[in-house]
Amino acid sequence: MKKTILFTLMFLFSLMPAQKKTPVVGNDRDVHGCIGSAGYTYSQIRNECVRVFEQKIKLKK
Repeated sequence: MKKTILFTLMFLFSLMPAQKKTPVVGNDRDVHGCIGSAGYTYSQIRNECVRVFEQKIKLKK
C-alpha cells in the first residue's frame, strides 16, 4: 500500500511543470561594470559610471 502511494505521488510530481527562474534585476553590467537598467552609462571623461540626467550636463550647440 505504501509503495502504491509513493509511486503515485512520484508520478504526479513528475507531471508538474518545472518552475521558471526569473532573471535577477540589475544583473546587466556592461564591459565597464555600469548597470544599464539602473540608468548608468560609462563616461570616458570622468572614467566612471554616471547617470547623465543627474549630472546636469549641457552640451553646446
